[in-house]
Amino acid sequence: MIQDLSAALSATGRKYQLFGYDYNKRAWQPVADGDQWYTSAKVFVQLVDRGGAVTREQLEQVAALLREKSQEMSAICEAGDIDEAMTRALSLDDFCLEVDIIVGLSVAARPGQVLHGTQLRALAESNGLKLDPTGVFVMPDGQGGTLFSMDNQESNPFRAEELKSLTTRSVTFLLDVPRTSDGIKVFNKMVTVCKQFADSLDAMLCDDNRAMLNDSGLEKIRNQLRTIYEAMEQRGITAGSETARQLFS
Repeated sequence: MIQDLSAALSATGRKYQLFGYDYNKRAWQPVADGDQWYTSAKVFVQLVDRGGAVTREQLEQVAALLREKSQEMSAICEAGDIDEAMTRALSLDDFCLEVDIIVGLSVAARPGQVLHGTQLRALAESNGLKLDPTGVFVMPDGQGGTLFSMDNQESNPFRAEELKSLTTRSVTFLLDVPRTSDGIKVFNKMVTVCKQFADSLDAMLCDDNRAMLNDSGLEKIRNQLRTIYEAMEQRGITAGSETARQLFS
């Protein structure tokens, strides 16, 4: 029956977590085995992600589903207040929209020039970036995640077999602010790499609007990041934490 419940929850279109109470172990645990027996079950519906807030219809669908499955299992169903959940969801969604920022720094060729794929790859690899199957270079965080990435600002993704012939006018380094721990430190690392690219390629360091960036402009970005991270901490959401990665997914 737990397996049926899990399948039905997946059909609602919202991310959720299903926990069961193991009476023998006296502990709640994530449901991983549909054949496991539990004396109680809890369902947590994710209220917000990058697709927006949960809708009232979705919450009502989940509540109706739980009542239905409870009757089938001769169990008691207790559901949270939907009005209260919607208030929390809309408030959290508004906050997430305020702090959901991706910082982009571009290294652009000077007028009449281009950047060559072979040079880009050599510089990327010497700085620790790895070519990802998605067509971008990523800076690994050492734990299976990404600190920041480098993308071709033109339409062609980076492909190993095409880099020898590839030319582009600009590449963009991207930092996913709310999903990154120690954001200021990572931003500083990204700036260092960007400057090395610009110096080595005789290119320009620019912002998202292709305006030249100097140290004053970079410090302005740092201050914006500090404001965002402080706001997230005040909300109890640490950047780069599991909670943040779920919210901003």
